[in-house]
Amino acid sequence: RVLTKLSMSVLNSIIKARIYTEGMISSWIVDKLSKYPEEVQLMRLMKIIRKNSKTGYGKAHSFEKIKTVADFRKCVPVNEYEDLRPWIEREDQTNDHSITEQAPLRYAVTSGTTGKPKFIPVLESTLKRQRLIQHLFVYKMLKAAPRLLDGKIFSIVSPAVEGYVTDSGRPYGSTSGHMYESIPRLIRRKYVIPPKIFTIQDYDVKYHAILRLALQDRDISFVSTANPSTLARLAKLFREIGLKIIDEIATGNFSEIDKLNHAQRKSILGQLKADPKRAAELRNIWNEKNGQVFMKDIWPDIQAVACWTGGSSSIFLEQLKNEFSPQTLIRDLGYLSSEFRGTIPFSDDTNAGLPTFRSHFLEFVERDVWDSGKENFLCLHELKHSKQYYIFVTSDFGLYRYNMNDIVEVDGFFNKIPLLKFIQKGKGVTNITGEKLYESQVLSAVDQVEKTNRLNSTFFMMVADEEQSRYKLYYEPFEEKLSLSLQLKENLSQKLDIILREINIEYDVKRSSDRLKDIEIVLLSPGTYEEYKRHSILKGQREGQFKIVALQYKKDLSFEFEKFKYPRKESNVNPSAERSPEL
Repeated sequence: RVLTKLSMSVLNSIIKARIYTEGMISSWIVDKLSKYPEEVQLMRLMKIIRKNSKTGYGKAHSFEKIKTVADFRKCVPVNEYEDLRPWIEREDQTNDHSITEQAPLRYAVTSGTTGKPKFIPVLESTLKRQRLIQHLFVYKMLKAAPRLLDGKIFSIVSPAVEGYVTDSGRPYGSTSGHMYESIPRLIRRKYVIPPKIFTIQDYDVKYHAILRLALQDRDISFVSTANPSTLARLAKLFREIGLKIIDEIATGNFSEIDKLNHAQRKSILGQLKADPKRAAELRNIWNEKNGQVFMKDIWPDIQAVACWTGGSSSIFLEQLKNEFSPQTLIRDLGYLSSEFRGTIPFSDDTNAGLPTFRSHFLEFVERDVWDSGKENFLCLHELKHSKQYYIFVTSDFGLYRYNMNDIVEVDGFFNKIPLLKFIQKGKGVTNITGEKLYESQVLSAVDQVEKTNRLNSTFFMMVADEEQSRYKLYYEPFEEKLSLSLQLKENLSQKLDIILREINIEYDVKRSSDRLKDIEIVLLSPGTYEEYKRHSILKGQREGQFKIVALQYKKDLSFEFEKFKYPRKESNVNPSAERSPEL
């Protein structure tokens, strides 16, 4: 045991020395270059263009003629993923450098608007930049919490490999999972969860296994996972089955090991240990707290937690407010997606971060301007404090003027670089806990449910209720179909959920893990659509241009659909009060 503690102390020193060295160098470079955002961004753009000028996409869009940002915008259109999909698929099938100069090693995967997953090329250079960015992020955290790496690391990621592309056999999955698997074996000793555990398909078994392994280690100093809803789920699970896990720690067993495949079983058996002393400690805590045990009770040395804190994640973070000590540093992971890592937060009092301006060329359009149908593009150095923008990304791994459909806001500056924080997905996309549900998917799913059940609607809208972690479908059926809708209401909710899980892989994952609750269908009284339209026109929409956005956030709605639930209580609604003389 003494030798183990000594070797861990030496390992900690080696890791800290490396992170401090790389972090100080990166920090110095960032400090210098952040004084010249316009010049650095132009250099980055031209490097991407030159690097990929001989690709099929580069030739088709005259990369060799591009000398300025204006040239770039003239030659290259704004792209959705479906515009780039044929180029990415051709590259995968033929290796003919259709869209990138380097062949991809693998793909990051996320849900797409059409139901087909989006495969984002991951190059060797991509992984190198990701590691440097991660080291800079951890270095900044170490400056704020010097004991961050003194203990074990409790990190939760998605699987590195979720499948293989049919044509090339290249793996696809999570980039963070791949980086986790690539950690040198010596350093991996500090991580309490082996990578194979993240591949368990049954989420109840997976979370049980994660808790089982984490709880046997008291000496955890750093917790990291993208979504705070994951931590909320783990905390809830411990309060439900904590005594069962404590018994497993005492005996060195895992009661659900028969539900694991061979690789998963081998991995967890290599980590399990019988520790009656730790079990007794946990049981005493459980008894003292009468089962209401928090993470700060079972892991008292946690120095910092890294997870999303902005957007809808703030709701789940609120659920965790009692889990950690007030002295525990909680740092936002930054604006991060399957497509790219957008920012590096440097402070724990804001979720704003420094954009990755050395890695990507970034363009922006003011939120209201883009929503009005205009394309007045701005560069990074042209952004203003407190303004909100849509963001468009150009990278050397195949994303060119790619519309992220994300809204970010400027919250201060680092030298001359605006600090950005994620606000929400743009129009037609919602994201409560990472599922990224698209309006087109909702339209398709409702259409299938209606055809199967011989229903017709006057109006419907899917609403993301972030506080309840669920979607609500407000549905006004044809009046003659109202009786049938009432009979099928519960069945409709289940069928709609099944279809959405089939066409959106990330929605399915979040439902399986219970981070998203069941869909609730709210039947609306006849005439609700007309009242909603009247309300919208009174709010300033022009009648000739009025259209429904079938997927919205609850927080963005000013119309109270709940007042129009069937059967409608007339005392709760006075439509004439909203009507103007002009109407």
